[in-house]
Amino acid sequence: MKFLATIFIISTVLGQSARVFHDNRRNKGTNYSKYRCFSNLDNVAWGVRAERYVNVEFYDNNNCRGHWRRTAFGDINFRDSIAYKSIKLTYRSEDERGFKAAAAGSPEDSNGNYEDYKE
Repeated sequence: MKFLATIFIISTVLGQSARVFHDNRRNKGTNYSKYRCFSNLDNVAWGVRAERYVNVEFYDNNNCRGHWRRTAFGDINFRDSIAYKSIKLTYRSEDERGFKAAAAGSPEDSNGNYEDYKE
């Protein structure tokens, strides 16, 4: 029974990871794990490869506060690079818009419409 509990805990932790690519060929990247804010990064992103239940939010500030600049999930390459100073990994539930249809990622940009994305 302890073995099954250990497997569950390990799979939960491994399921909270994402890789952010820093070049458009996906050669250079950084792995992030656990649902939290990663601050003082000041970097550029060209794409994301995230686990199924992980949403990656990119911010212009160093503390992941306010509205995100862009959000992404799944395995996606961006058309243009995104400059960011902090990112936050958040849980993405199956109830969120387009979860099953958008397995390939999210092309959506933040357009300042805060009504749909309030925390």
